[in-house]
Amino acid sequence: MISASDYKNLWSKTRDLYQWQGVAATVDFDHLKQHYYASRNSINPNGIVPLGPKLNLYRAPDRAVSTAMIQAAALAWRRTL
Repeated sequence: MISASDYKNLWSKTRDLYQWQGVAATVDFDHLKQHYYASRNSINPNGIVPLGPKLNLYRAPDRAVSTAMIQAAALAWRRTL
């Protein structure tokens, strides 16, 4: 199964947004997981909610990866002009 954390740029931006003032206080991951897994009886009839994964959203965003990807995309786009 692929996770958002498997996408380096997406995961970096997710950590960046989570660290904005006031955002973390509005996110309840236990509630989100409980609702997601327990409310879909047709695909999860036993209502099993996984314990993990443990997320480290306070790790600093990797701006170097994001910047490099943006620069590469801009260069590729300029070549099409």
